[in-house]
This record gives sequence, C-alpha cells and structure tokens, in this order.
Amino acid sequence: MTAPVLDFTAPLADQLAEGSRLIDQFQRELDQARLDEPLIRAWNGVPELQHIIRYDDSVDLSEIENDVAGGKIVVDGDHPAASWLWKIKNRLDAGETIDIFITVDYVGLRPSYRVNDVVMDVDDLGNVKITVLLEHDYGQLTSRTLWPTPTTPAGFQPFKIWLLGGPAHWAAATSLWINLARAHGYPNIGWTSDPVSITDADYRNWPIVIKPFSYKEAEALGVTDGLVDSRMKNWHEACAAMLNDANVTTVLRRYLPGDELPWPGAKVSYGTLVVAFEYQGDMADDVTGGLAEGIGQLIRIFLNSVVEGFGGNSPLPVETGEELLTGQPVPPAYQEPGKIGSVPTRPYVFFPAGSPGIQKFKAQVTLARGRRFTAGGHSMPGVVSPPS
Repeated sequence: MTAPVLDFTAPLADQLAEGSRLIDQFQRELDQARLDEPLIRAWNGVPELQHIIRYDDSVDLSEIENDVAGGKIVVDGDHPAASWLWKIKNRLDAGETIDIFITVDYVGLRPSYRVNDVVMDVDDLGNVKITVLLEHDYGQLTSRTLWPTPTTPAGFQPFKIWLLGGPAHWAAATSLWINLARAHGYPNIGWTSDPVSITDADYRNWPIVIKPFSYKEAEALGVTDGLVDSRMKNWHEACAAMLNDANVTTVLRRYLPGDELPWPGAKVSYGTLVVAFEYQGDMADDVTGGLAEGIGQLIRIFLNSVVEGFGGNSPLPVETGEELLTGQPVPPAYQEPGKIGSVPTRPYVFFPAGSPGIQKFKAQVTLARGRRFTAGGHSMPGVVSPPS
C-alpha cells in the first residue's frame, strides 16, 4: 500500500479534496489487501525458510498491545510441513537447530511467533492432525532482566535499583538497549548519553535490536514523561504499564531475507527481532499530556515501589513471588527393557502407536523456553552477612 501524501502548502479547499481522495484510495487498497491470503512461513533458528504453510486446517493467531499473545496452527498429517514440524528429535540428532519461528505477513504487518509446543492427534479412523502452539515474539522481552547496575558484573551491583526518566518510549528503549548491550556486547560507538539514537552501530551479534530514534525526537512528539524503575524486574514488568499510559505501542518485526533494511545503514543479521515504538498520539482513546501526567505517573510508581518494599522490611522495591517448578526424573525402572509393573509414586504406562486396542491417542513435544533464574543477596562479594 502506498503512503498517502498531502500538500499542506495548497489552499485549504484543495487540501480537503485531496485528503478525501487519499483516504478513499487508502481504503480501497486496504480492502484489496485484506482479500489476499496471509503468507504464513515456518523458519528454523538460522533462520532458513522451511515451509510456506498453505491449505492449513485452522489458524488462530492474536496480538495484544504491549503484552504477550499466543495462537495455534493446525495442519493435516499429510501436509508437507507436518513431518518437519513434528520430527524435532530427528533434527536434534542430526545437529540441526530445533527452534521454530512462524511469521505471518498480512496487510503490511508481520506478527511473528515462536513455537512452544507441537501436538500430534490421531483419531479412531487414523486421521492425523499436527497442532503448533505459539507464543508471540513479544515474549522475548519478558525474559530480558533490567539490572540495577547493568554496566557492572553480576556480582557487583553498587546501585540497587535502576532508574531512568524521560519520554516514556525513550526511557523504555534506552533501558532495554543498555541491558541488551550487557548481554551481547557493547558496539563500538564511543561515549554517548543517547545510545538508542546511533544508526551505524554494528548489531550483527544481537538477537534483538531497537530501531533508532533520539531523545530530541522523542521529546518533540510530546510523549508523556515516565520513569523506569527496576530491581531485577523484566522489561515488560517495568515498562508496559508506562507505555500504555503514554499511548505508545511496542511494534516487533523480524528482519528476514528479502526485506529492506530496518533503517538506512542498519547492520543487523537475518532473523533479528527489531523493536520499534509508535506513538498513537491523538488517535489513541486516552488523552495524553506532558508534565502533569508524567508527574502523576512518577508518584504512582514511587508509591507502588515503597509499598512493595515495606513487604520486605526495606524502603526500596523488593520483587517477591512464587513459581511452581514441575517435572520429575523418570524412574530408572521405566527405562529397563522387559520390566513389568509401575512405581507407586509415579504410575506410568506407555502404549506405542499402533498397539492393539488403541483407537486414538495424543502426543506432545514441548520445546525449551527462555527462562532466567537470578539469585543473590545484599552483601559485596566475599562478605558474609551475620545471621539475623
């Protein structure tokens, strides 16, 4: 679709007429694009194109603004992509990558997803369905921790909380950038107080990059000021609410072979996830402002942080929570050929495909997810705190 262009130097009557024509033209092009079939592609972790998925049984995909969405794709067992999607162990044994990415090109957009689970269903007639369960690439941002002092080693964190203020999307982008640099190496850009604005940095070793924009550009848009505060929060926890308040949308797009560069002069590798921030401005539902709204948000963040901190007898924010750890090792008895019976603590039975009496069955393969466990205390390295 062509981008509408309006000549604001023309007389007002001509601007209105031309604007109406451009709106009609854009709507016609959009309606035509919606008639096209979505281009659904499956990639390995290199990335290399493996299959274009057509004639699928069903597709259910979603996107949520500034949050993790999901979806699923179901294909018949005789679909050309079905065997490749299911035979993950074969690829692992062959030394190939087992990661699977799905991209969907439709009406100029490209949501992308990582495959979390692959499920095979066989009914009583022997019909096979392969279902892939997906997580939107926004999930990659939920595993990115914002360190209190990201420029120092993990064992030495002199500042106990990360704070950065400014236009909301600039603060969020800069916080993400400096923690990406911590994990994947600082590009040779010299000293700068605005690293997100650098357009010629070498990001070819980064799996995630941020489309550059400067502090001055962010300020000129009139985006509400915000404050990123993190004591080992992930990026989503620290920034999503602030971006929603400021009417800023996080837009993700994977850079793939055949694409134009994400920005002029970009040095990125194929498969890189490019993060951009779009200010919705007056088109958004909520009316945003500047200083007053920003101060209100800062007060809310500070009060929430203090209240959280009181729960741990500390005036600073303390993240607390519980997470159930599941998955137990298989008892050795189940791995002995010819062994009959079951272990009472873990009853288990397995019927191979095609066993007599089996009418239908389901099998599921779950791929590894990105998870990060960080543990530590308040003392410097080598200093042991006395018991309380």
